[in-house]
Amino acid sequence: MKKIISTLVIAAFFSADLKAQMQAERPVPAGVTQLLEQMPTQNTVQLKTGMEQISAMGENGLATILDLWVTGKANAAKLQYALGSYSAYVTESGKEKERQTAVKAFCDVLQKTSDKEKLAFLITQLQLVAKDDAVKCLENYLSDKRLCDNASRALVSVNSQASKQALLRALSKAEGDCRLSLVQALGDSRSREAVERLSDLTKGDSKLAKVALYALSNIADPSSEKILAEAAAASGYTYDVRNAVASYLNYAQNLLSNGQKEQAEKIAKSLFEKSKSPNQIHVKTAALKLLADIHQEKSTPLLIASAGDSNPELRAAALAFAKPFLSASNVSLWVKKIKQSEPAVRADIIKMLGESKAEGALPIVLKSLKDTQPEVRLAAITAAGKLGGVKVAKDLLKLT
Repeated sequence: MKKIISTLVIAAFFSADLKAQMQAERPVPAGVTQLLEQMPTQNTVQLKTGMEQISAMGENGLATILDLWVTGKANAAKLQYALGSYSAYVTESGKEKERQTAVKAFCDVLQKTSDKEKLAFLITQLQLVAKDDAVKCLENYLSDKRLCDNASRALVSVNSQASKQALLRALSKAEGDCRLSLVQALGDSRSREAVERLSDLTKGDSKLAKVALYALSNIADPSSEKILAEAAAASGYTYDVRNAVASYLNYAQNLLSNGQKEQAEKIAKSLFEKSKSPNQIHVKTAALKLLADIHQEKSTPLLIASAGDSNPELRAAALAFAKPFLSASNVSLWVKKIKQSEPAVRADIIKMLGESKAEGALPIVLKSLKDTQPEVRLAAITAAGKLGGVKVAKDLLKLT
């Protein structure tokens, strides 16, 4: 789809009538004129050729195209699409020199317009192509109410020490929505240097605190646990306007991803045990998932216990989480649970075992074909077919 759109873009851009519209301040290189005369393109081969020709023109050719767009001497929408296609082209492997040229051209033309929409578009292109070579020019827009979010996102895509420092410097002076954008960007960049400053912002208004808690959870510095734990407790372990408990869970998940298994387990276990009321079921479910991720097959006893919970949502979640860890060695534990459970639980477990092709459960499934409860018998019929195939045909025919 991207190639098709780009083809249409170049076709629209390089139409012959653009030649007459070009009256840019700088002289138009012969290569640009020749390229325009050859277009529009009709296929991806011509598209690639067109991109290669723009590349061959170097900085002067790209600057000319940008001048046409900035000064309004050609169709703006068509030029924007063309520039977007070229941004994608220079990010391909082996085109570092072209990428650097594009960054310089985009940064140079930023200084030649005050049109906020055009500036936003150019910054979006830098988000695609920028590395440290664009940090300085992007930093200039971190205090602009209209452009700070665009510039912050572009710096997140760079995600280097220099880009993180630029975001942190801007945060000290930022206000309103710009401050929110910068806080989120520092979180998305996982800037450990920002932890102390972000921690102070969790005590502010709920909108700012929400973004600051998210940022801390994403950075996942071990020192942030106290702040996130207290915020989650203050919410009553339910979802609130600050999304505190969601951030605490995200924090634990990121700790696990960073290899800090024990700290992640402690948080997940605490949340699982403290979430006892119906309005906390989503938190309890998320904590159970995290514990399953941590313990893998060893989480089976906990998942079996949760599969017998009175809350149907938690039961369903436990069974879904258990599927990847089913094995010949633990099927017997699930069989034992079937024998001890009420009809709804028996039916759910039988269904899960059938869907998971747990052949070791076939005997209990066949026995359940004669269960006194209709929902259990129905689940057993479906599971028996999946587990036994033609081998259980006689057993199933006896039910007719």
